[in-house]
This record gives sequence, C-alpha cells and structure tokens, in this order.
Amino acid sequence: MCAVTEEFYYERCDDYHSILDREKDFLDCHTVPMVHSAVLVSLASELSDQLSYTRGAGYSGPVDDTVLFARKAASLGIPMHVCNTHAFGYVPKPPASSSGLSAELLERDSLLNVKLQAIARGAPLPLVPTLRRHVLYPPKDTLGCSKIFMINLERRTERRQLMELSFLELGLDVELVKAVDARNLSDEILRKLDVRLMPEYEDPYHKRPIKAGEIGCFLSHYNIWKEIVRSGHELSMILEDDVRFVPYFRLRLRGVLRELSGHGYDLLYLGRKILADSGERPVTAHTTRPLYSYWTLGYLLTLRGARKLLGGNPLQNMLPVDEYLPIMFDQHPNDTWKSHFPRRDLRALSASPLLLHPTHYTGMPGYLSDTEDSPVVSADPLHRSDL
Repeated sequence: MCAVTEEFYYERCDDYHSILDREKDFLDCHTVPMVHSAVLVSLASELSDQLSYTRGAGYSGPVDDTVLFARKAASLGIPMHVCNTHAFGYVPKPPASSSGLSAELLERDSLLNVKLQAIARGAPLPLVPTLRRHVLYPPKDTLGCSKIFMINLERRTERRQLMELSFLELGLDVELVKAVDARNLSDEILRKLDVRLMPEYEDPYHKRPIKAGEIGCFLSHYNIWKEIVRSGHELSMILEDDVRFVPYFRLRLRGVLRELSGHGYDLLYLGRKILADSGERPVTAHTTRPLYSYWTLGYLLTLRGARKLLGGNPLQNMLPVDEYLPIMFDQHPNDTWKSHFPRRDLRALSASPLLLHPTHYTGMPGYLSDTEDSPVVSADPLHRSDL
C-alpha cells in the first residue's frame, strides 16, 4: 500500500501502519497503488470490463496476480482504495516459508490468527453450540517463562474476559493480577507506601503533572516486580489487559528466545511505542536495542532485571512506568529525571518486529484509558487532595 518499487511490488510508506491499524486520523478512504488479497470492483464504469490479470505484450515484470491486476488498473486510470470507514473483516496472514509447520498446523494457526484479531476488536467469532464439543483448545503452558502475569482492573471485566479468551486460544497459563485502582488510592495509602512524586516531572506532551491512573499503573507493575523477586522467578512475562497478539505469536516468540540464547538481557519489550525509530541497532535477526520508548503493553523480565528496577527505589521519585523503564536502560532524553537514578544499567532489548500491539489506538472507537481519564496529582507529596 501507499508506494511501489520499480518492479511494482509494494513498499511501506510512512502511513502504512497507520492505515493498516485504522488509527484515529486514518478512518477514511485512502488512494493506494495496490491492494492485496481482496478487491471490491465497481461495475458501474465500463472501464471495469477491461480489468484483467493478463501480462500483455512486452511485459517482463513479476508474474504475480496482485501486481498484474494493480498494473492493469493503473494503465486504465482506475484508482484503488483502502477504506477504513468500517472494519470489513479479517484476512489470514500467511506464515513465513521457513515456519516448518505442517499443512494441518498451518491451517489451524491461520484460523487462530483470525480468531485472535476478532477477539482483540471485542467481537469474538461466535461458536455454534452444537459444534462446541468438537472444538479442542491447546494445553496451557508459559512459553518457557517461569510465570505469565496479566494486569487487570477488577472493574474492567470485559477486558479480562477478552484476554482470557485469547489465552484459551493460545494455550497460555496466565496469573491474573488485580491492578491498583486509582479510584481507591488515598493520601493515607500513598503515605503508607512512602510514595514521593518526582518534583520536576511534567508530561512531555501535555505539560501536566502525573495522573492518579499513572500512579496506579506504576504500582501494579511494581507489585509484580516484587513478586518476581520474592518467588525467585527467573523469567516472567508481564502483560497489560489491552494487547493484540501478532499472527503466529507462539512460534515467533519461541524463535526470538532461541535467538537470544546466550545473550544476557534483563528486559525484552514485546510491545512498545517507538519514539526514536532511527538509529536502533539490531542484536539478532529479530531483536534490537531499543532507544526511548513508551508503553508497557507486554515485556519479559528476568529476576536480575526485577532486582535492578526495584533497586532504583522508584517510589521515592515516582513518574509513569513507561518513563521509568527507558531511564533505567539509560535511553531517556531528560537528564534531570535521570539524575535521580544514578545506576542505569538495565540491559533492555526489544522484539523486532514487535509481537504485541494495542487493541485500540487513541481516538479509535472503543478506545478507553484509565490512566488518561484520571485526575492529575500535585507534585507536592503533602498535597494530594485531588486524588
């Protein structure tokens, strides 16, 4: 979509992912040079009668149905569009030729990918009751981790149920962790926890103090880090409750872990918002060394990594957790904030491409943020009356 090479194969332009993920500013129709897999043709124009998959005299380009059709449309002056006004359905993503899966497993996982997309959009594919007994789910495991944790606000039951459906389909054994609800935080509770807000903190984009929901989010992750150290879990996966798993998630994560065998790391991002996408250095074929990033959708954390995060005493200078992580692997641009944490030796890596994405982006129908929708909190630790 968006652009093509000289051979007329498509290449990704700057807006590729924004169109693909139906982000807020891309919920209209977009003119593109090529559409893959499914095309709706208007027969109202006589030109449509001339559309074909024929190569034509003198053609020496790739013999590919998508390319041939797109070239023919272009030669006739027929524009092609991707319309994001509605979610029209799901197209199965083919696996890499090197996946090593049998034909039976490929067919099963192709259907699984479509089911996971539907679940992530809050519309699980219905199962006819008479067929329910014929549906088998995979046995549950932790994908080589000691533990998988999923953070969920107790009042967000729909999110929890949708994530549990995804875990059932993927065969993941996950422990539910009740998130710290900002609505229940009080001045007394924060005093008991000895939470002190970083006095210099100001949101880089909105120029506001920290929000109550961001404090609750931080404490939720912090409590899991403490549990990892208390129980001695060597490798843990930490998920939030609004993530979408990429196609062939299990296969791809196992591949990343095989690549990282022998590479010492403390934290591995599975999903993140990349804020500095130029200059990141690859570590293996499917991992990179992250620069400044946002979001804590999902990540792997080692026991050593949990100890380092706790060792920074973050409750004494609290700021949002997705600001704290890049500080601890020394890739945060704010030197003032970094100065509060002198030991910044967290070894962070990131899956590349990412293995998790948000179920909804800002402004999309169904988007909900319990952090952004919460009140701001004064930076003065003795004045939290707005909680």
